[in-house]
Amino acid sequence: MSQWMDTLESDVQTTPLTVSSEALTSLPPEPELMEMVNIFFDNYFPMLPCISQKRFRDTTDFADQYSKSPLIWAVCAVVCAARSDIKSLSSQSLYLVRAKRLLDGNMDSKVMETWLPTTYIPIQPLESLQAAIWIAFCLFISAKFSEASIHLGNAYRYACHYGFHQIDAQRKICSNNIFAPKDAMEEEERRKVMWTLYLMDRQANCLTGIPMIIDDRFFVVNFPIDDEIFQGAEELDLAKILKDPFTRDLKALTARKPLSSISATIMRLIYTSTVLLGHIVDYHNTNAQLVTTPEAKAAGFRELENALTRSWLSIPVATIYDVPASDLDRFVLLMFNLHKCSILLHHSAPAEVSHPAAGSDPPGFLRCWGSVQTLLRIINQTAPLSIAPLLNPFLGAAYFLCGRFLTIRLVETQLTCYRSDLDLILMLLEKMGEKWPSLAEKWKRTIELDLAKDMGDVLAMKVGAGNYMESTYA
Repeated sequence: MSQWMDTLESDVQTTPLTVSSEALTSLPPEPELMEMVNIFFDNYFPMLPCISQKRFRDTTDFADQYSKSPLIWAVCAVVCAARSDIKSLSSQSLYLVRAKRLLDGNMDSKVMETWLPTTYIPIQPLESLQAAIWIAFCLFISAKFSEASIHLGNAYRYACHYGFHQIDAQRKICSNNIFAPKDAMEEEERRKVMWTLYLMDRQANCLTGIPMIIDDRFFVVNFPIDDEIFQGAEELDLAKILKDPFTRDLKALTARKPLSSISATIMRLIYTSTVLLGHIVDYHNTNAQLVTTPEAKAAGFRELENALTRSWLSIPVATIYDVPASDLDRFVLLMFNLHKCSILLHHSAPAEVSHPAAGSDPPGFLRCWGSVQTLLRIINQTAPLSIAPLLNPFLGAAYFLCGRFLTIRLVETQLTCYRSDLDLILMLLEKMGEKWPSLAEKWKRTIELDLAKDMGDVLAMKVGAGNYMESTYA
C-alpha cells in the first residue's frame, strides 16, 4: 500500500452527513456568494479555464437559478478548501457533499436516459462536467488522490455517454443522448472541458502506476482556442478560426509550428507535454509481454526521447526573463511538465539505451539529475519575480521528484549543499501549505519518508527499484 497516498478505503470516505438538510440546501447570501465567485475566477479558474465566464456571470437570479446545480456548490467548495480557518473548512465539507449529491443525481442512469434530443434538459451535461472537474480539483488539493482519480473516471465515462470525447470526429458514436451544441461558443466550451479532464487525468495519475483514464485512441477533440480570445468573444465563427487537431502521433504532435502568440504557444505546449507525459507513463507500465523484443523497447524509448527534444525546441522564448509577466505561471508549469517527463522517462531507461561504465552513475540517473538541477535554477530565477507561479498545486509531484533525487545525492555524499537544496524544496512546500495545506503536507511527508529510509533502500531508488511507478508508491 502507498506510503504517500492514503489507503483507498480512507481516501474515499466523505464527511459524515450529520448536518441538517437545511444546511445542505442553502447557498450563502447573494453578496457573499458573488464575492466567492469573484475569488474563484481570480485565483483558481486560470489554472483550469473550462467555463465561459460571461455565461456564468450573466445568469439572472443567480442564487435561485444555480441552487440545484452542482457547479456553484463545487465553486464554493474550492474557495473554502484553500482556507485554513475552521469555519471555512466546515463549510467546504458541506458544499462538497452537496455538489457530489447533485452531480450523482445528474449522472443517475434513469435521469440520463430521459435526456433525449427532443426533450427539455433541466441540467446541461456540460455544466455537470464542469462541476465534476472542480469537485475533482477540490479532492486533489485536499490530497485525496484516490478519490479524485475515481471521480475523474466517472466524469469521463459520463462525457463519453454524450459523445464529448468525439467532438471533432467524422464518425461519431450512436446514442440517443447525443445532441448538438446550441452554438459555436458552447462547442468550444466542450473542448475546453474535455482537455481539462485530460490534463487532470495525467497530472493526478502520473506517479501512481494507475492506468490513465482517457485513452488517446478514442479521444478526438481539437485543441481549444486561446482562452483570451474565447472569453472576450460574444460569439465565435469557427469557420474563421484555424483548427488545431489533436493527434496521438508524437512526431506530428511535437513538430508543429508556433501559434500566433507566446501565450497561445505556451498553452499548446502544456497540452502536448501532458500528452507526452501520458505516453511515457504508459511506456513504463505497459505489460512487458506486449513488447516483442528488447530492440522494440529501445525504439519506443527513442521515439519518446525525440518527442521530448522536439518539445524543448518548440519553446518560444530563450529564458524565463523573456516571458511576459502575464504568462509566467503557465511558462513555469510548462517547464516543470517537461522536466517531469524527462525524469520519468530516463529514471528507468531500458538497458539497451543505458550503458553505465563501471563505478559510474547510470546515464538515465544523470539525465534525471540534470532536470533536478535545472528545476532548482528555475525556482531561484522565478522567486524574485513572483512566488505565485511556484505555488501551483500541479507542481507538487515535481517537488517530490526533486526531493527524491536530492535525498539520493545527500545519502551518497553527505554534502551540505544537497541538504541546503533539499531544505529549499521543503521550505517551498511549507509556503505552498499556506494556500494548499493538505496537499503540501502530503508531498512534504513523502519526502520525509524517503529521508527516513536506510542507505540501502535509498541507493536502490537510484536505479529505479521501488520507485514511484511501482506498487510501493501506487
